[in-house]
Amino acid sequence: QRNVLANVFGLGTALTLTKDDVALTWVPLVHDMGLIGGLFTSLYWRCPLHVMPPQTFLMHPYLWLKNITQYKVTLAAAPNAGYQLCVRRVHERHLAGLDLSRWRLALNGAETVHPSTVEAFCEKFKAVGFDRRAMCPVYGLAENTLATACPEVSDAYHLDSMEGAGPVVALGGPLAGQELAILDDRGDVRSERTLGEIAVRGACVMAGYFDDEAASQRVIDKNGW
Repeated sequence: QRNVLANVFGLGTALTLTKDDVALTWVPLVHDMGLIGGLFTSLYWRCPLHVMPPQTFLMHPYLWLKNITQYKVTLAAAPNAGYQLCVRRVHERHLAGLDLSRWRLALNGAETVHPSTVEAFCEKFKAVGFDRRAMCPVYGLAENTLATACPEVSDAYHLDSMEGAGPVVALGGPLAGQELAILDDRGDVRSERTLGEIAVRGACVMAGYFDDEAASQRVIDKNGW
């Protein structure tokens, strides 16, 4: 319970949520993005949440955008594949009647965020009011309850450069009450914009894997990373 409350508080604070926001999710409620990022966060911050069956989105992705229009949604999240599906399967005839201008937070997480997908989505739907500043790539992991890194909502989506890698999507910094570090093979903290292992510490980190002490000891060190 403490993990969840800390996580939804940090997420809502980072996203500047209020009861005037309106959320929509098709991500299954058995997935941490749907359950914690969708249901629990909406309950905590007292903003209404509309829930679509996942199969409805997968079969007819334009209905997600239609519902965003109809219910004047301001917050909707999906993995990168969801945005890619909209790029591929929402056709010109589906754009009539869409208005995405109220959508201020299009969270993109749960898997690798591909620059090509984000660019294609922003370009395709700008004609129906989608503002590229609404695109909000985020990072999380179930071992940290869910939300871990998020950009400032005032920051436009942008790419960054990394030593030894091509352009990557910037995912912002740690949420309130959390710490992030990039570690080398010896567990020492590396400098910014270098490759390494992502480590997180704070109020949202799990106590351990259920009924698997050995696995828990492998991933949580003596310093709480």
